[in-house]
Amino acid sequence: IWQPSYWASAYAKAFTAVISFATAIALWRIMPLALKAPSAQSLQLLNQALARSHAELESRVEQRTAELTSALNESHRLSEALDHIPAFVYIKDINGKYAYANRMTLDFFKCSVDDLVKIDESKYFSPKTLARIRDVDKRVVEGGEDACEEIESISYDDKKRTFWQIKTPIYEGIADRKIWGLCGISTDITDLKNAELSLRIAATAFESSDGILITDADCFILQVNSAFTKITGYSADDVVGKNPNILSSGRHDHLFYKALWDKVNTTGTWCGEIWNRRKNGEIYPERITISEVKDKDGKVTNYVSVFTDISESKASSEQIEHLAFYDPLTNLPNRLLLLD
Repeated sequence: IWQPSYWASAYAKAFTAVISFATAIALWRIMPLALKAPSAQSLQLLNQALARSHAELESRVEQRTAELTSALNESHRLSEALDHIPAFVYIKDINGKYAYANRMTLDFFKCSVDDLVKIDESKYFSPKTLARIRDVDKRVVEGGEDACEEIESISYDDKKRTFWQIKTPIYEGIADRKIWGLCGISTDITDLKNAELSLRIAATAFESSDGILITDADCFILQVNSAFTKITGYSADDVVGKNPNILSSGRHDHLFYKALWDKVNTTGTWCGEIWNRRKNGEIYPERITISEVKDKDGKVTNYVSVFTDISESKASSEQIEHLAFYDPLTNLPNRLLLLD
């Protein structure tokens, strides 16, 4: 007997079978993916590895930051140090453009760091000086040689200065040794050269025909010249470290020397005639000037005595005086002496 419910049950079972088949196909497709998915333990290991990598990355970032900070601090300290040294320190590239200059160099050019690359040296140096500077720069950047030499600089306001300059090449890399530019240090030695000239002049004057004696502030002899030895008979070894009173003849009393030194201490100098004694015991007259030397604070540091042996002129003067008042034949007083 046919009953409609049978067909409904058949349809339901067929539909269930289709759904089951579709589910099986879907599971078959995603099963490999499901099998590849990490387990909870794998995820934990991955998380741990990720945490370690993150910590290592943070450590490297902190280390690099510290290195950069240290390098910046070191660069700042170096720049501060270069700004305080009494010399012109600068770096030029291979084209002669300034890449760095310390404070003294910037002040010379009257420019800021930003304007450094725009500097035109022809505005600060005479053509002759500029040609010399560029010639030295060329030898350094093209020949790779160090340059150490003295150079006279004349600016456009006609001020002449003397510099001692040192220039050395700067390389881009150690391997290829390609020259990038140069580093220069120039020191103003004008005052030193002037002092050297003054010393040469003083040395020439020191070895003049006049005797010269130099003492310290306590009147102990420091130096004498060759004319001193010729006049007195004493060598430098005989007198250095001793008091000039070893030359005293005994003809002048205490009051004479007191007045002499009072004059020196009051006016800074004394000039007059003194009788002194040579090494051989001979007493002779000399014309002497004693002057004090003071430092920048006005404190006496030395005394300088310059003297001339006037024995011959003194003898000539006495002879003239004798001839004027005595008869040359009888050596008797003449009328002029009697009238006097």
